[in-house]
Amino acid sequence: MGLAAYSFSLSLFDSLSTAQQVVLFALLLTSARPVRNALTYLVGVSGTYIACGVVGCQIFGRLQGVLKRSSLLPDLSDGNYYRMELFGGLVMALLGIWYFRRHRAPGTALAEDRLMARFGSAGSGALFALGAFVSITTFPVSVPYLLALGKYAALHLGVLGSLRYILLYNMGYALPMFVLLAAYLLRRQKLSKHPEAVAREKVRRLNVHLTSWTLAATGGLAIVDSSSFLMLGHALIKGRLL
Repeated sequence: MGLAAYSFSLSLFDSLSTAQQVVLFALLLTSARPVRNALTYLVGVSGTYIACGVVGCQIFGRLQGVLKRSSLLPDLSDGNYYRMELFGGLVMALLGIWYFRRHRAPGTALAEDRLMARFGSAGSGALFALGAFVSITTFPVSVPYLLALGKYAALHLGVLGSLRYILLYNMGYALPMFVLLAAYLLRRQKLSKHPEAVAREKVRRLNVHLTSWTLAATGGLAIVDSSSFLMLGHALIKGRLL
């Protein structure tokens, strides 16, 4: 798989596995100034995620060395690593099932409702800051992005060479939000006839499905990857994060 295809496919998986930024984008499309609010938030999300990628790529090699030296298991064998991945995948898959069963009922209270009460009519600065906050808090746990940055660092592409792939990665990361925006613009008149409560319930269901299925899919990918190594001797995804 070429580096461009590798980057783009990982970025789509990253976007859906950290679905909260997509859900908040959809919620902003139900606010008083939907297009302005959603695009301002998106600039905050993407701009900060790009900056995190540039900085992370430059320090990634050094960070890997620090993590290995400080790890309780610095010489973790492949077998133990993939057994841990298998266990983690099972936990994530079960968590996705639990989340869906707990939150699928209509009328489930969402933290996003409280957030929208605060940010739905906020100014551009607050919405940009919200997007930046989302990216900063998700970046440290974004395994796909860290894998991609580790590969760029290992190839010694330099700042400009790495930036090209970081921008491509972020295009894929933002793609689900652009798809939502396009769908909204095409159906704006029809959607405007729905009461706000109906639109919020649609977004609530989107949140439940995105969160549940991406947890289950991430867990499933980890199960398949680790099982491939344990049964066939080679993992589905090349390379380890640590």
